[in-house]
Amino acid sequence: IYGSTRLTDWMRQHTSTRYFPDRTTHRTFTDWLMIGLQGGSVLVALWLVFFCNVAIPYQPVYILFIPVIWIAVQHGLPGVTIATCVINVSAMFTADATHSAGTALPRLQLAMLALALTGLCVGAAVSERKRVEEALEKSESNLRHAQQVATVGSWHVNILEDELSWSEETYRLFNLPREMRIDINLVEKYIHPDDRATFRTRWAAAFSTGRYEYEHRMVVDGVTKWVRALAQVEFDK
Repeated sequence: IYGSTRLTDWMRQHTSTRYFPDRTTHRTFTDWLMIGLQGGSVLVALWLVFFCNVAIPYQPVYILFIPVIWIAVQHGLPGVTIATCVINVSAMFTADATHSAGTALPRLQLAMLALALTGLCVGAAVSERKRVEEALEKSESNLRHAQQVATVGSWHVNILEDELSWSEETYRLFNLPREMRIDINLVEKYIHPDDRATFRTRWAAAFSTGRYEYEHRMVVDGVTKWVRALAQVEFDK
């Protein structure tokens, strides 16, 4: 299912887009150790289900779901596709080699179907989540770059919780460290003394009009800067 979809997309687009991770990507020892443990968990699960004399009478096929879900959560759709393929092929050859009873084969096939569907559904959900996270991270990176080039910062304030959040460029404009806690009172200290009264008036009026706009002076490290601040006030329904 996974491979045919990617092959169809590639044929339609006539592109060499890579749908699997780049093989040149450097993996750490921890990454290889995790892959080894996951591969080992598949082998152990297969052994418990098909070769462990103590467990065979109980037919603990559910054990196969543990490594499949683990791999799906860690590697998404590509990883779980390989895992389910290995387990299904191994189960097929094991059933043939051990001359399993004909009555047990339908039950085994049903279990493999449930295993594949579960793994593919979880893997698809994880892959989609990773795709969304990567797209969001890229979008945030583009926004940071655009703000840096334009020397424009963004901010958000929660009046009820007295929480103020700044973008990286806003911190840079104020020449403050990212870990510093900020609030409206701190911002007001940076406003030029001659502009503070007007700032308070317009800030209070924003809660009635729903919009704040003010061009004023800021004093940062002894240097006076002109800034234009805009805000859209949102109210709880």
